This record gives sequence, structure tokens and C-alpha cells, in this order.
Amino acid sequence: MRTFGVLLFLAASILGCLILGLMFCDGCGGSKDYAVNMDLALDRIQRIVGLIIAVIAAFSLLLRGTANETLEEQTGLILPLLGGVLLVTGHWGVAVAAAGVAAAIVAKGCFPGPDSTRT
Repeated sequence: MRTFGVLLFLAASILGCLILGLMFCDGCGGSKDYAVNMDLALDRIQRIVGLIIAVIAAFSLLLRGTANETLEEQTGLILPLLGGVLLVTGHWGVAVAAAGVAAAIVAKGCFPGPDSTRT
């Protein structure tokens, strides 16, 4: 139920940002520059949504760190943090970092270490 609430909040935030972006899109109603203005509005919405995701992931990492959780327990929040930063900046370096973290997580699942095979 908690996951559903988080997803519902995220969906409502995205929808709210979309509505606000379209409401404040200057001259979107029939001008010649409609496509340019809509592109700018959607770019702002993408950055706002990325900011929301990155802030939530960073705050969650901070809370988990202060609760003395191990680094391995916190790795699940690194991908949302990098994804949010990627939406905000759009730089290829963040995409490479996100791909590297994802590859490391997949490799860890495929090739368990000697400690994870003990019973």
C-alpha cells in the first residue's frame, strides 16, 4: 500500500507540473510559435519532475544514512537519484554513471560472491 501511495503522489506531481506548464505556456493558444513554446513548456516540466525525483531520492538516502544502514542497503536509491539528475541536466555523463550502476547491480545478482552462498 505504501508503494501505491508513493506512485500515486509521483503521478499527481507529474500531472500537476504538466497542467501548470501548459497553463503558463506563453502564447500556446494558436500562435505561430506554438511548437517552440510547447517544447519549452515540456522541457520545464521534465526538469521539474527530475528535480522532484532527485530530491526525494537524495532525502531518502540521507535518512537511510542517518539510520546507520549499510551502503549495500542504500544502493536501491542510487538509480532514482541518477535518473532524476539525468532528467534535470540531460548530460551524457550522468547517463553513463546510471548505466554503470545498473550494470553493477545486474552483475551482483548474476554472480553471487562467496558470502551470499553460505547457509
